[in-house]
Amino acid sequence: MSAAVPLSVVMPVKDAEAFAAEAVRSVFAQTFGDFELIVVDDGSTDRTMEIVRSIVDSRLRVAAGPRRGVAAAINGGLREARGDLVARMDADDVSEPERFRVQMDFLRARPEVQVVGSDFVEIDSEGKVLGRFAAVDHAELAAASLLVENPLLHSSVMARAGTLRDLGGYRETASEDYELWCRLTRAGGFLANIPSPLIRWRWHERAVTKANAGGVRRSALETYEAFSGWFNARGNVEIPAVCANELSGEGGRTGPLARRMAWIYARLGGYFFERNEREIACKMFELSRQNGKIASGFSLDLPLKSSYPRRRLEVALKKKACSCPVMRGALKALRLWPYRPLER
Repeated sequence: MSAAVPLSVVMPVKDAEAFAAEAVRSVFAQTFGDFELIVVDDGSTDRTMEIVRSIVDSRLRVAAGPRRGVAAAINGGLREARGDLVARMDADDVSEPERFRVQMDFLRARPEVQVVGSDFVEIDSEGKVLGRFAAVDHAELAAASLLVENPLLHSSVMARAGTLRDLGGYRETASEDYELWCRLTRAGGFLANIPSPLIRWRWHERAVTKANAGGVRRSALETYEAFSGWFNARGNVEIPAVCANELSGEGGRTGPLARRMAWIYARLGGYFFERNEREIACKMFELSRQNGKIASGFSLDLPLKSSYPRRRLEVALKKKACSCPVMRGALKALRLWPYRPLER
C-alpha cells in the first residue's frame, strides 16, 4: 500500500455527469492539499467516469464499487482509504475552499468528537442559492435530536477513519448515515457541527434522497425504533435547554438556527407528550416558543418556512393539553398531530 496521507476523501458516484466535474474540482481547490480523493464508481451508465478520469491530479484515485448502492460504495472507499481522517463528498455537491482545513483543525482540537459536519448552503441544479441551513453546534442537543432528525448533512462530514472501521462501517440501508450516527451515539461517541457553511448542497430531481424518499423514510424509521428504545432505557436523560442566540451567531446564522431549534424542540415536545411525560414536554414546547420568538425577528430563507405557522399551533395546543386532561384525551382520540419521528 502507498504511503499514508492525513486525509482521505471518499466520493461515491453514479450517473452524475452534470455535476461531477464541479464537485471534484471543488475538492482539488481546497486550501489544505495533503489528501487523496477516492472516487468510487457505483455503476454509472452515463459519462460520469469519463469526466472524472479526464481530470488530471496525482491525488485522484478511482475505484470500482460493488454496485450495491451508496453505503456499499462508501465502504469500498473506506477500505481503500489511507488517511486517519475521512471526509465524505457527494458528486453533486460543492465543498468550500476552507472546508478540509477547518474540519481537520476542529477534530485535532476536539479529540472527544468522532464525526463533524457543518452548516450548508442549499443550491438548485443551476447553482442558484435557495437558502442557508444552520446545523446545531451543540453536541448534547445534536445527540438528542436524533429522536427527530438527522443532525448531520452527510456530504459535509469528516470522521475518524478508525472509529468508522471499529463500528463496522456503514450498514447497507437507504438511510445509511442516520443509522451510523445512531449507532455511534449508542456506543458513546460524539457528533458535532461547525457553525459555518462549508459546503453547497444541491437539491435536484435526480438526487438519491429525493428519488428514493419512501425507502429512506422506511429505513430511518427502523433505525429510529432501535435508537428511541435505547434512549428511553437510559432513564432520566437531561435534554439541554439552549437558545440559538447562546450559540454561534456569526454570519447571520442566528435566525436560521433559531428556526431549526424551534422545530427540534417542538418535535421533542411531541415525543415526550406522546409518552405522557408532561413536565419535560412542556419544557420542550417552551424552548420551542423561545427559539421561535428569536427566529421571528429575522428574514428567513425558504427551507422549512412553509410549515412553521402550523407547527406553532401544534406546539400551543399540546402545551395547553399537558395541563388539561380533557384536551389531552381529545387530541389523542382525534389523532391531531400525532408524533411523527423524522418528519420534515
